[in-house]
Amino acid sequence: MERSLENVFNPRSVAVIGASEVPGKASERRTRSLLEGGYKGDVYLINPKRSELFGRKAYPSITEVEGEVDLVMIVVAPRFLTAAVADSVKMGAKGIIIITAGLG
Repeated sequence: MERSLENVFNPRSVAVIGASEVPGKASERRTRSLLEGGYKGDVYLINPKRSELFGRKAYPSITEVEGEVDLVMIVVAPRFLTAAVADSVKMGAKGIIIITAGLG
């Protein structure tokens, strides 16, 4: 098995689970930074309560994304974390970054 961090540091695609437009939320800051910071790859926004975020299509689950996802940023409450990680692995994500609070 090849072990490389290439897909974490130079991903061709990124999914943000918990993407939000609510100003000040960690997920809003991460999503806005990705969209406005010059990233050139595909971005998939995941939020089960929204069909559109930042003028882009939003998916109810990462399992609904048809493209390949190199890196997943999970920005959700701890109670949603296990399912988000499991779905990301199921979809073949090559890297996962978890941003959450209250785990410890």
